[in-house]
Amino acid sequence: MIPKNMAGLKSMRTMSDQFNKEECIENVRKALGLKSLEELPHYDTINNFLSGLDVKELETIRTYMIKELLKKRCFESFRIEGKYWGVIIDGTGLHTFHEKHCDHCLRRMYTNKETGEKTVLYMHHVLEAKLVVGDMVFSIGSEFIENESEDVTKQDCELKAFNRLAKKIKQTFKRLPICILGDSLYACESVFKIYNDHKWKYLCRFKEGRIKSIFSEFKSIKELEHNQKNGGIFFVNDIAYNERKVNLIELLWKWKMAKRENMYL
Repeated sequence: MIPKNMAGLKSMRTMSDQFNKEECIENVRKALGLKSLEELPHYDTINNFLSGLDVKELETIRTYMIKELLKKRCFESFRIEGKYWGVIIDGTGLHTFHEKHCDHCLRRMYTNKETGEKTVLYMHHVLEAKLVVGDMVFSIGSEFIENESEDVTKQDCELKAFNRLAKKIKQTFKRLPICILGDSLYACESVFKIYNDHKWKYLCRFKEGRIKSIFSEFKSIKELEHNQKNGGIFFVNDIAYNERKVNLIELLWKWKMAKRENMYL
């Protein structure tokens, strides 16, 4: 799988065709330190093997690879402020079904505005933590977003999954100086506490309605500044929120077609 992606091949079938050549087989043999290697496994063989492999084994392999890369200082130049490793957190959908797939499915109900008909979709999502190094990202942790059983009163969600994922990452990379990169979902008190408990830095996108007190103070201070120009950057440091202080930066830029958009960090 990894050599396939490194070679820019788009399918497992193409990998089987392109890799089973004498030169490639010989290179793989040397890389693995084998005395002999007649052929590389077919992609069906690889898929069958992976489907029967315990997920924990794959996580162990992934952790070993990431730790080796960090140990060999391969990505030192990509640290934030020369110290922190950027780790981006985001959830993504894996599968969607019109009928219940299993007792762990997430459920979401949609209503047709015209007919009033209600439809239930069943989904499987996963939360990923990826190490950001330039234009590349490397997965360092995964946590499935799923219900414990069918009859739960409150469904699992991305924030609950982040709490579990954060514990795994801290346990696996105990001393790694991390700066979490997340969207506005992660700008909230429960997540701030996790950052502090794990001694992580964070840089999150912020939406106007996410924490009203922060945005209200930011807006008031901005209105006091009379030298604002259209475009550029405006920031306010040390905005008090509960028992901590946060910094908010507004970036304003123009898109083509005269569109304007604000982003808060």
